Amino acid sequence: MTRRVAITGIGAVRSICKGVEPFWDSICNLELDTRPIPETYKQNHKWKSLFHVPAPIPDIERYEFHPLFVKAMDKTSLLTVDAAGLALEDGGFNFKREGHTFSVEGIESGAVYIGVGVNNLHAAVVAQNTNMFGHDKKLLEDYGFPTKYPTMSAVNVMANAPAAWTSILFGIKGENFCLNSACSSGTYAIGEAFRKIKDGYYDAAVAGGAECLEVPYGATMRSFDVLSALTKSPVGNPEPFSKNRSGFLFGEGGSAVIILEELEKAQKRGAKIYAEIVDYCSNSDAYNIVQLKEGSESIKSMLMVLSNGRKIDYLNSHGTGTELNDRIESEIIQQIFGDIEHQPAINSTKGILGHTVGASGAFEAAVTALSIHHQKVHGSLISDPIENLNMVHKTSNLEINYAVSTSYGFGGHNAGILFKKFEG
Repeated sequence: MTRRVAITGIGAVRSICKGVEPFWDSICNLELDTRPIPETYKQNHKWKSLFHVPAPIPDIERYEFHPLFVKAMDKTSLLTVDAAGLALEDGGFNFKREGHTFSVEGIESGAVYIGVGVNNLHAAVVAQNTNMFGHDKKLLEDYGFPTKYPTMSAVNVMANAPAAWTSILFGIKGENFCLNSACSSGTYAIGEAFRKIKDGYYDAAVAGGAECLEVPYGATMRSFDVLSALTKSPVGNPEPFSKNRSGFLFGEGGSAVIILEELEKAQKRGAKIYAEIVDYCSNSDAYNIVQLKEGSESIKSMLMVLSNGRKIDYLNSHGTGTELNDRIESEIIQQIFGDIEHQPAINSTKGILGHTVGASGAFEAAVTALSIHHQKVHGSLISDPIENLNMVHKTSNLEINYAVSTSYGFGGHNAGILFKKFEG
């Protein structure tokens, strides 16, 4: 028998706030945290994009994990554990201390799925430079690199580390692994968790996405800048689905984690239920490593599977703000749903958070669940929108029974989740 899957906890860590309520308020208030790139980035190169959103500062001191554990973790893992802890707390779970780690009461059958797009290049860059220039301690100090080779480099560059640390520190003993599908990694992770619970493999899952793209002197950001993928806006606003768009706003990092549970188990423990996930679909364009396919039949078929004759009230779009991808996405929306009066309400959370790559789909899933829970959708910081597109311009109340969140990643990775209002 197919089981129903509920979202019972949400944890989010962004540059200016963390925790479900501050996060939701910041989204509804359209708080875009653009900041000029550091002067060190501009020492040797001319940049097309001059703004970014800095990575958050993780804080897990409240849990009193063993200091050696905390010291051993890379920042992507710290952000993941921070968001996972917030999600478990928001879900009403009690932690039982087991030495310097925990077990979570109520998750006897649980798993961990974390999407990561790039993972910890910072650790790789630091290790490489320390290794290469170890003979010149002054040079390393001048450039801010450690003079001693980092002991935990091998672990910190592993993409599975955020999922592994979440499992270890919260004592979740089902399967745990990382999913990597570029900008759709967080959506894939949540979709995998949904399927495993729906099909009876687990009763609960900790799922989401995390990313930390901080690298000394901005090498990761520059890799997108040389592709002309980043916004050239003089103030940094990416304006997705606007005629003024010029690329995405580089988000250096963040993490969003949600708790999924089998519905009856969640109800028995009296859990708060934000929404249900009722379907998930993923596929590949098998076309291009960095751009959407014109009129992508894969994306069309995915949206048709998810809608399946239902009236979709809200679409949290991929909406990067790049010239080509926004045009293709808007044309596909028009082809699937029709003209503006027949389209769901549409917005792009990347227009507020920036694009956090592997974490982006998880942030957008959290926003979609919160939108259903509050029956409200966030507005858009855009001027001169694309015509015949039902963009939400101001944060507004909206009756939402069904909503879809979509992600499209470098490599042709497409994924979408169908959410439903929980009605008891």
